[in-house]
Amino acid sequence: MADLRLILQCLLFCVTVAGCGGGAAEKADLNRTRPPGDFGALETEAAQLHATWDTVSFTNPATLPMSGRAQYNGVVQMDVQQGARRTSMNGDMQLNVNFANQKISGRANNFVDQSDNAYSGTLSVSNSVMDRGADPTSGFTYLTDLKGRLTGNGQTLDIDAGLSGDFRGAQPGATTGIVQGTVAGPGGAGFIYGDFIAEE
Repeated sequence: MADLRLILQCLLFCVTVAGCGGGAAEKADLNRTRPPGDFGALETEAAQLHATWDTVSFTNPATLPMSGRAQYNGVVQMDVQQGARRTSMNGDMQLNVNFANQKISGRANNFVDQSDNAYSGTLSVSNSVMDRGADPTSGFTYLTDLKGRLTGNGQTLDIDAGLSGDFRGAQPGATTGIVQGTVAGPGGAGFIYGDFIAEE
């Protein structure tokens, strides 16, 4: 995954996927049944989601529903770079999309690193902007903030990042995109980059 994330960061490439189910009610909090601290399980889940959705066409933002809500659950994968120190992290991703007011909220949590060290804390998704006139082949359908504090493996990381994403499918069933931002922690100031994918 590290090589893919580097490509994403350098080229600002977005792997896209969409999700929506008309007027579906917003679901309860994400509740994973996977064992805590299992980096490999999240790697496998992400790979399966990409295998399902990466070949599905982009959703035309102009055709997104004008009402209703949808919730997408999946995986966020990030590299945290602080000087020569790089930490790969996987976590659960939940995105709640309100098509009526064009707002996206959610969170990323349950993070574990490549050594299966668990990190407490939550990164919140907020301050979203959706562009129904966007061209997903050259830009993004939505942008959001992704901010919060993660603590684990003897360090506290303050993350100030954002999501850039799109939807896929005629009846959007998933969403995917990239993560980019900055981090401050015991290793000094640095940056994060990666990708996310979630399905309804």
